[in-house]
Amino acid sequence: GRGDGGSLVVGVPHALAQRRIAARFVAPLRSAAAAIVGADLPLEVVVAREWLRAHVFRASEVPLAPSLSRKEGA
Repeated sequence: GRGDGGSLVVGVPHALAQRRIAARFVAPLRSAAAAIVGADLPLEVVVAREWLRAHVFRASEVPLAPSLSRKEGA
């Protein structure tokens, strides 16, 4: 999604994933986005739940995790 100021936001599930993706994949992600969009964009790797809470939803509206109790096709 697009973040504040026109940056590309990559949401990840937790801080460990955030650190690993930021360390290993920011350059390839930025290159891929530039190839698609046609321009360089700032890129942010964020913990999705925290970013959504701050930018979109009230905290109570952001689930902790997807429901695992419902099976596919049930």
